[in-house]
Amino acid sequence: MIVVDKPPGVPVHQGVKVEPSLADALLARYPTLRDVGNNTARAGIVHRLDKDTSGVLLVARTPEMFEHLQRQFLA
Repeated sequence: MIVVDKPPGVPVHQGVKVEPSLADALLARYPTLRDVGNNTARAGIVHRLDKDTSGVLLVARTPEMFEHLQRQFLA
């Protein structure tokens, strides 16, 4: 698992406006994240924070951890 302290003003993933995102930076550093989760644009990202919101973001590094963390957020 990767834990990121996301500052305000950084988008988690690409939206309507094309700009660098946390997802882009994560994929550049951890290319294997591309195979984690069900959306390559949000590779490994279990939840999201709005662009202007700061906070802790959890990123799964394996498909098994992705499923485990998703279940935790549903509970």
